[in-house]
Amino acid sequence: MSAPAKEIAACSHERWERELVYDELQEHQLSTPRLLSKTSTAVLQEAWALLLGHSAVRAWMMQSARSSERLDVDRLSFTQALCVLGTALILSEPLARVESECWKPRVLQDLRQKDRLLPPVRRLRSYPRVMKMASTRFLLKKAKDLPFALADKTKTWKDFVLPLSAPEDAALVLLI
Repeated sequence: MSAPAKEIAACSHERWERELVYDELQEHQLSTPRLLSKTSTAVLQEAWALLLGHSAVRAWMMQSARSSERLDVDRLSFTQALCVLGTALILSEPLARVESECWKPRVLQDLRQKDRLLPPVRRLRSYPRVMKMASTRFLLKKAKDLPFALADKTKTWKDFVLPLSAPEDAALVLLI
């Protein structure tokens, strides 16, 4: 299967949108950094529940974007949607007694609040590889800041060491 290079390059940014699903699941939906189930069946059940919950939030966001003219679903905030739908779940008992035609438009409107919309043009997600310098909280000292004279760098370590047993004088000791 082949595709033109320009089409592949144009769709590359959409890959980042798919990668955001992992971020949304890990950072915003999970209450702990790991799944809490102890058995393999329960882990699968918990993972499916998370994915179904994510799909439900995204479906509400899609429905909200479609109910407004010319609004791209990518402009809706996932964290805002979690807050709005979480509040709707808390109020679900009282809302069950009311017809859905009364509260559903309000929830859809809250999902697309003007002050919570993401910018229409997002920044480019390009992270070039760079070498980072190691940082330290200490200032680098210069020769003028030192209270003592630095050692002569022309001499080597062997110039400062005398052997314990010298052939000419037995009283010499190792000096460093």
